Amino acid sequence: LFGGFGRLVPLILVASLVGWVVWAMFETASQRRYIFGAKFSLGFGGDEVRIMVVGLLWALMSLVIFVVPIILFVSAFGALAEMDPSGQLDDQTAARFLGTFFAGFGLMFLFSLLYIFIATRLAPCFGLTVKEKEIRFFDAWNVSRGRFWPILGAYVIIVVVVSVFSQIISAIAQMLMMPFLMSLPVGDELPTEEMAAIFLSPAFIAPMALLYFGLMFVQGLTQHFVGAPAALAARHDPRNDLGDAERVDIFS
Repeated sequence: LFGGFGRLVPLILVASLVGWVVWAMFETASQRRYIFGAKFSLGFGGDEVRIMVVGLLWALMSLVIFVVPIILFVSAFGALAEMDPSGQLDDQTAARFLGTFFAGFGLMFLFSLLYIFIATRLAPCFGLTVKEKEIRFFDAWNVSRGRFWPILGAYVIIVVVVSVFSQIISAIAQMLMMPFLMSLPVGDELPTEEMAAIFLSPAFIAPMALLYFGLMFVQGLTQHFVGAPAALAARHDPRNDLGDAERVDIFS
């Protein structure tokens, strides 16, 4: 199915799994820092596994919210794929494409607003899971009551900061990749196997690995700082406020 590039599939799967695990380790360490005041230390145990599950639930929630616009976009471009490549775009196909595309675009905008609202309300789920030592996804809705705007503002910051640093790292990666790209053959098309061998070479994988882990580091660092409102909302959940417990210990 993938030809010579089929050999890249295991690497992509392994990289995705590693990224998932590393993200869970950073997220758990960050939440422990905010909730318990613990030192920022990476490890892997029950907390990290629970955070991985919560992250998976978060991804599934996102998929459910955006599944309808995605289907419309796929349907729109599917209409173009069905036409004869050598023929012209007839009025019926054009109308079908434009109608479906703009319907998907409109729903994507509306569902994005819905996603922002739901994601902000459920943002404390990670801190709550670490705090309670059990998966607490939907219960975060109660914790974020009255803290919507501070949490949303923090996530606006993370988008801006990550975008800026991602552009910087991408520019550096492009500079590192330039010698490799300049060495690629031009003109006659190479067989798929030879192209796959080129993209599996250390000259390609090493810069891409640096870019991948660089982006992960920037994302983890910025996520730690701007995740404070959601984590502190979980820490000061009125039903089990750790701050109150600490004050009782001091005066007891």
